[in-house]
Amino acid sequence: MSDTFEVKRGSVGFTIVTNSVLKDSRLSWQAKGLYSYLVSNTVDWKVFKKEVQNHATNGRESTANAWKELVKLGWITSVAKQEGGKMSGWHHTIHCDLGR
Repeated sequence: MSDTFEVKRGSVGFTIVTNSVLKDSRLSWQAKGLYSYLVSNTVDWKVFKKEVQNHATNGRESTANAWKELVKLGWITSVAKQEGGKMSGWHHTIHCDLGR
């Protein structure tokens, strides 16, 4: 006995997600879901972790753990931004390929 899945797409918006991240067996399903959500937003979208938490039932710690997973494995890189010698936030890069 096997399960079957059907995907019905409407005529509005969808997101293409790289197979590399979806097939990365080192990632949890939670991290893959967070990655998919992050890349579904516009290129100029400002990421606020607290705001991301509000778009799912996972709590702060769960979302933070998924984020850390993506950073640890190189799917997200974060660099501190400086203004006037002080940290002013982060620049996050979501990678679509790790060179595999």
